[in-house]
Formats: sequence, C-alpha cells, structure tokens
Amino acid sequence: TPMLRSLVGSEMCIRDRINTLIYFQPDVEDFSEIRSLLRLGLRVKATDNFFININYEYIHDSSPPIGTDKKNSKYGFKIGYEF
Repeated sequence: TPMLRSLVGSEMCIRDRINTLIYFQPDVEDFSEIRSLLRLGLRVKATDNFFININYEYIHDSSPPIGTDKKNSKYGFKIGYEF
C-alpha cells in the first residue's frame, strides 16, 4: 500500500547537545495504519576529550510483522573520546 512519509528533525545546542528525530509514516489509503519513530539523544562533555551519549528510541508500528511487538523502546549509553 502507498505510504506517506514525513520526517521532522531538530538539533538544539545549549551547553551540551540535544538531538531529536521524529518520523511519522501513515498509509495514505488507511490512516489507521501508522509507523512512527521518536529518537532522543543527549551528548554531554565529561572532560576536554571524553563525552557521554545517552539515547532513547521509541518505535511504533500499528501492523507489525507476525511475531513482533507493535511498540519497542531502546535505551543507550556510550562513552566516547575525541582527539
């Protein structure tokens, strides 16, 4: 079925960095069929070279494949180093 895709993203810089991504994909023939994604991220400097990333992702599919959930959440934590 035809799907309409729309993507909204924003990035704000305060002292550290906040990233946001919103993805919404309805079926153009049946608006009850929806796929969506929300991704949030925060990057914080720990020292001059080390940083910490904290991430959250939420995925929704109103008609997922058999054996999968309609809703999924993921959390992430990373430590990085910049030269």
